Amino acid sequence: MEQQSVKIKETFKRTVVKTLIWRVIAIASTIILAGILYNDLQKAATLGIADNLIKLVIHFVFERIWSKILWGFEEVDVVSKKEFSVELPKEKNYSSPEVN
Repeated sequence: MEQQSVKIKETFKRTVVKTLIWRVIAIASTIILAGILYNDLQKAATLGIADNLIKLVIHFVFERIWSKILWGFEEVDVVSKKEFSVELPKEKNYSSPEVN
């Protein structure tokens, strides 16, 4: 039996969702820290939001660049499902291409 391999690539939508979730966490932590340091909620919120909007854009670009770099990716034998550690959503058809 000939082995098939698959390369998994992160989608644009997944990068956007990951980036937004991370930025919400980062905004909250920045506001909390700035609130403790400044003892002024308005300054803390302004700093937290401004800082993180800039970082959101930088992080998004960073993730998209890294999604194009092949270093660190491995082809995985799809015949042996033990090694295939990424579970794909069930609503899409991810059937393997036929091997000639």
